[in-house]
Amino acid sequence: TPKERVSAYRDSYLNYYKTLNKVTTLDDKQRVLRFFIEQSGDPFIAKVNDKTIHGFLAFRKEKGLSSERWNTERQVLSNFFRYLIDEEKIPIENPCKQVKKQKVVKGKIPKSLSEEQEAQLLDHLIETDLELYRMAVIAGNTALRVREMVNLTWPDINWRSKELYVTAKEDWCPKDYEERAIPLNSVAEGLLREQRKKNLVGSYVFPRKDGKKYGRGLDVRMERAFKKAGLMPGGGFHALRHTYATRAIESGMDIETLRKIMGHSDTKTLMKYTHVSTEHVRRMSERVRFGTVSPKSAHRKKGAA
Repeated sequence: TPKERVSAYRDSYLNYYKTLNKVTTLDDKQRVLRFFIEQSGDPFIAKVNDKTIHGFLAFRKEKGLSSERWNTERQVLSNFFRYLIDEEKIPIENPCKQVKKQKVVKGKIPKSLSEEQEAQLLDHLIETDLELYRMAVIAGNTALRVREMVNLTWPDINWRSKELYVTAKEDWCPKDYEERAIPLNSVAEGLLREQRKKNLVGSYVFPRKDGKKYGRGLDVRMERAFKKAGLMPGGGFHALRHTYATRAIESGMDIETLRKIMGHSDTKTLMKYTHVSTEHVRRMSERVRFGTVSPKSAHRKKGAA
């Protein structure tokens, strides 16, 4: 009934989507609802309106919520109330309907790191967080997604062939359900061996202190490291993946090989990750030559022929 509080319906909502959503999506929904219940005082369903939703999101905005994340959390809440309406648990209009989405500015600024920015980030991590430093360097040398990294186990590493395998687990599947092998260069292999010496808890390569795998907290940890290092807002593990793609193209790697390493189903998606640097463009353009033969000399050569 509308006299019930929001928390009364949280578990039934999450259980309903348990078989429909990925684990990470379900975790995010649970997190948003927890924040909403805590920061809105677990209001009665009948008293939730657009002002309640907007007030919650505005509070989150003050704490650093991005416009993109605003839209995501608004959507989670909208989905929650739509579920209650569809299940005929509440006879009210969706309170999120009148809450506007925020405009997300998609700039053309490259998301990949320059060599100077790389040094800036790694210097900061060496001083503050050595485990995150190892994660950053391995991600930058393998193009691993953050979810692939937290689900990486020691059996996924073949020391003999110097390969790393992205494989499905009981509670997680790779994006697009595609498993793949990634070659390890000497830098990535060396840091993984170092991590092996440091990590003696459980089977995960990069676990939490209790041996369990990381959730959303690891993404936030890297994003904060970017900010504290004075780098791009919104930077994080995904920027390291962009950096790998950019440098692979600049080093001459063919698109098909890069696609297989990064785990994309087609090259069209892959091209969104490549941000060829201005310096590389300049070097490549220097190789193009036109008009190096003067018109007069060309005319003489033609007459002599």
